[in-house]
Amino acid sequence: MRVYLFIVLYLSLGELFSQIVYDSSFYLKFDVKAHFEEDEGYVVSKDNLYNMFKLNGDLEHDYKIEIINDTTSVLSRGSEKTWVVLDTIGLMGLQVISTDTLFLNYPMFEVTDFDKDGYQDLLCYLGSNINGNTLTLIYLFNKEIHSPLILYNEAEGDKVGDWNNPEFNKQDSTINCEWVGGTFGTSFKSTYKLINQKAIPIKKTVKNRSSSRNINIYKYKGVDGKWKFVKKQKQ
Repeated sequence: MRVYLFIVLYLSLGELFSQIVYDSSFYLKFDVKAHFEEDEGYVVSKDNLYNMFKLNGDLEHDYKIEIINDTTSVLSRGSEKTWVVLDTIGLMGLQVISTDTLFLNYPMFEVTDFDKDGYQDLLCYLGSNINGNTLTLIYLFNKEIHSPLILYNEAEGDKVGDWNNPEFNKQDSTINCEWVGGTFGTSFKSTYKLINQKAIPIKKTVKNRSSSRNINIYKYKGVDGKWKFVKKQKQ
């Protein structure tokens, strides 16, 4: 399994990689081992990386994230002897940071109460680009079945689980997303209403910049769970 190696300077290990515990939130840590090969660079020596954790809505079971390789990880629930696979998570590769020790930078997995309902959820950060955009999977804890379920972005397509920099606003129960396209390219902002753990599209603005003088803005609204084009304007 190949990984990319990045050297981190000026940041302490405690700031970056200690298990952060605040408001019942923390990041999962993985025991990364790698060796250097002259032709291949750094190669992960231990293929099956895993971390077991608890969710406060289901203390009877353990949960486990197991990274199988650089494209696949598995979310399971159970115990040492019996594990039930809840979902298979596609990855965008492994990114390792090195100081004195190797640490997994992407993917990142955070246990936190995303929708502020008192139950811990699971966020999977798959990777980011040069503009700081992060692709995120959201697993909301469902108290009826006592298990986390993936939150689909059905407005973007059937079974689409990727969210772009999602943030939850407790006051109006909305999820706000933003994608920054840089100097040229496409940027957008979108808003969803979270109702019974389903994301209902409300509004979306797409800004396309083909040049500094040619900027088109497209407005959409949510209709029957999908995006419907409203109007186009120039800026």
